[in-house]
Amino acid sequence: LGEEQTSRSSMNAEISLVVERMRDSINDAKSLATAAEVAAKDGMHELSRRLDDERRAWRETDAKVGRSIAEVQELVGQLEHCEGQLAEARRERSALNAEVTDCLKEVRA
Repeated sequence: LGEEQTSRSSMNAEISLVVERMRDSINDAKSLATAAEVAAKDGMHELSRRLDDERRAWRETDAKVGRSIAEVQELVGQLEHCEGQLAEARRERSALNAEVTDCLKEVRA
């Protein structure tokens, strides 16, 4: 009976050791899982922040491009207006030239 009890005690000690090692492994796995979860959340927050920054930069660039297009359109309108004024000035000069030419012909005649 003594040997049997010693054998059982030895087995119980081994089982307790295995259970303790399993418990430690499970706790280590939980710690690693928690650390991985924290790292994943941090990574997602960082990625989200970068995406927000990128979106903001695109919106700013888009707004700048829109303003530049509006400025170019305004300049084109001003150039077209100047072109019209130049054409009118040419017509007036041509009409004055014709008038001066007619006057010179009358004076010479």
